[in-house]
Amino acid sequence: MLDFEDDDETSSASDEVDEVTAYLQTRSPPEVSILSWWKDEAGRLPKLSTLARQLLAIPATSAASERSFSAAGCTVSARRTALAPETVDNIMFIHSNNVHG
Repeated sequence: MLDFEDDDETSSASDEVDEVTAYLQTRSPPEVSILSWWKDEAGRLPKLSTLARQLLAIPATSAASERSFSAAGCTVSARRTALAPETVDNIMFIHSNNVHG
């Protein structure tokens, strides 16, 4: 939350309350993408927009990270313990960017 604190000394707590109040008085149309809506509102609600976009960017599942750990387990096996860390990183990078498999 420190990212959202003002460095400007002229800002006050009432500015933050006003931004929250403005958000609470706003209704977003249901047919609009929520990320697009926050991007459009960034000028009016800068702090809330930044916070919302960071939170909404969190993946809903951990499947991608589980696939990466599984691939790493297959890559670094008992027969491949002598691989340099950079080589393992390169193999994992190629594996994660392989669009065919």
